[in-house]
Amino acid sequence: MRKAAGRPATTLTQRERDVLALLVRGIGDKQIAQELGVSYRTVRTHLERATARHGVSGRVALAVLFLTALGEAETRTSASQRSAGSRF
Repeated sequence: MRKAAGRPATTLTQRERDVLALLVRGIGDKQIAQELGVSYRTVRTHLERATARHGVSGRVALAVLFLTALGEAETRTSASQRSAGSRF
């Protein structure tokens, strides 16, 4: 399978991001399923597709990729807000 272009946080579906946001908080698959109102198998499918799409081997690597992408996005947002603020 080919890797998706772009940043991981933006190439994930909204539901994959929802699952990962709970996963990185240490919540287990069954609890994630309950929280999102989906089946356990659906949670596993979201994780499997996301790991395959990004060419990582496992949920820990996927979580690190997700958190890194979120940190980069937050850094870019903060920098653009600071530069926008300095124009005035």
